[in-house]
Parts: sequence; structure tokens; C-alpha cells
Amino acid sequence: MIYYYSLFTIFAIIVTIIIVDQNVGYYIVLLIKLIETKVEKLYWMIRFHPVIFSSPIGKWWMMRKYMRTVEKLAQEFAKKDKSEV
Repeated sequence: MIYYYSLFTIFAIIVTIIIVDQNVGYYIVLLIKLIETKVEKLYWMIRFHPVIFSSPIGKWWMMRKYMRTVEKLAQEFAKKDKSEV
């Protein structure tokens, strides 16, 4: 119960501050956007950084991507072969 009361207290304080000064609300929105941008930047850095391709996770990721492409091409060639016969 203490957990819920503490969350409620924090939420109530934030809402009270937002009601008193609307700039706090804008600040919180901008802070959330900043966090989203930083997480997205980290995601793209992890996914496409050249050093990551030399790691086992990067190699697995690239092989997975290549295998998907191979499967799509194999399906297309199988379709073409069936249509020719």
C-alpha cells in the first residue's frame, strides 16, 4: 500500500505544480520527447554502428536480415518457375 500512496503523492504534487504553472506541463512534455529521441538515437546507433557488425549480436542480426532476403527471393523464383511450366 505504501507504494501506491507514494505514487499517488508524487502524481498529485506534479498535477498541482502543473495547475499552478502551465510551463511545467510544457517542460514535462518536452522532457518526454527528449527521452524518446535519446532512446531512438541509441536504438539506431546500436543497430547501424559499424563496430556492432563485428560483434556476435551484429553478425546474428545481419545474417537474420540476409536470410529473410534469401527466403523472399526463393519464393519469387519458385513462383516464376511454376508460371513457366
